[in-house]
Amino acid sequence: MGLWSYYKNDLIMAKKYRISSLISKRFMIRLVCFGAVSVLAFLYWTQQPRISDADRNIIRRLCGQSQVIKPTCSCPERKVTSSTPSRQKPSFHKVNQAKNAPEKHHIVFVKTHKAASSTVLNIIYRFAQERGLIIILPKVGNYLKGKHLNKTNILPPPKGKKFDILCNHAIFNYTSFSSYLPPDTEYIGIVREPFQRFISAVYYFRFTHTHKYLQQIPARHGSKIMMKYLENPMAWEPLNPLESQTNNRMALDFGFPVQLFHNESLFEEYLVTLNKTFRVIMVAEKFDESLILVKRFLNWSLKDVVYIVKNKARFKPRIPQIEGKYMMNFHQVSNLDKKLYDFALKRLKNQIEKEGPDFQKEVEYFKTLRENVANFCSRWQRKRQLEIPPSNWSRGFTLNRRGCAVIRMEEMPFVTYLQNLRKNDLARLGTNTDFMKSIPL
Repeated sequence: MGLWSYYKNDLIMAKKYRISSLISKRFMIRLVCFGAVSVLAFLYWTQQPRISDADRNIIRRLCGQSQVIKPTCSCPERKVTSSTPSRQKPSFHKVNQAKNAPEKHHIVFVKTHKAASSTVLNIIYRFAQERGLIIILPKVGNYLKGKHLNKTNILPPPKGKKFDILCNHAIFNYTSFSSYLPPDTEYIGIVREPFQRFISAVYYFRFTHTHKYLQQIPARHGSKIMMKYLENPMAWEPLNPLESQTNNRMALDFGFPVQLFHNESLFEEYLVTLNKTFRVIMVAEKFDESLILVKRFLNWSLKDVVYIVKNKARFKPRIPQIEGKYMMNFHQVSNLDKKLYDFALKRLKNQIEKEGPDFQKEVEYFKTLRENVANFCSRWQRKRQLEIPPSNWSRGFTLNRRGCAVIRMEEMPFVTYLQNLRKNDLARLGTNTDFMKSIPL
């Protein structure tokens, strides 16, 4: 009855003048404040667990910060101050922090087709953009065409700068690449299981980014197109192997001459050269493990390598049963890719084994981290930022909605954005003509 008597005049006035807003503003706020204090008193006298910090903050806002009515209750919880425990600095992984090793900024990434390379490209683009590094960019599109880089087809570096990174589509050629980049450049590539890559290539280059030779196969559905192709692969292959996306394309992207495709023993010797040149050859089927290895070797952070999958098919393609003569025919156009993949997979496993037992722990942590980032960056998520605490493998960091937009950006919009930035820098600063003249090719 006491509470009713306290607000009796307010209710009579509301009824008389039909002012419902007065009840909502005055009556409800005082009611909540009175109820909150009553709950606190009840918990105190019954020796129940203390109210949580989150609930306490709500009470403070209702009972001490209302601009509508000044409270008359004392709200003793306002005087309670909780001590925040001091955070201990985590120990970082030895590989990333040994002797304060600097990040490695000079990189070549051999971008093979349909092998998760667009996802890696987004990582490298972000890393370069945040640090002001100069990427070798084509003037138009995303291809650095030809057996050699061509100075007339690329955007030069601004005055006072040199090239740091090469990561767009280009057939690997060490002599050509090394003339554009510093001697301490690290070489990285990626491969995918040949048959899975073949399926993806047929679907993509038949239906999305159309190639004429695949469109000529008289079939409508993807699985039937593949079966028709495998009846006699060379009957459909273009005369110029550089135009093919199905004939040992990974070996071609890694620089093995097309005129030597028939020489498997010579390709095995070529793998020895690749082994000496490449720091990491990533494997798409072990993408996270590959990425953590790259992160360690380049002294990058987990924030640098977090990703959302790019250029992924919207539907899962039908995989036909390939056996007998069809598999033998597939070997005609995948024998070198199979050797390259087996070599890279074995090499990757050996490198991971040398990293020690904590490597898999970091991989598992990274998988959880990227899932949290993917959930936060989803379009339905309304949180403004994501706080990632420090861990044994990386410093803590904050990701906001703008950062999500960059992580989600697909290859073509990103490369166009970088090309426009470069053109603006060239117009403002001029070209490093002396450097471009020093390049022999």
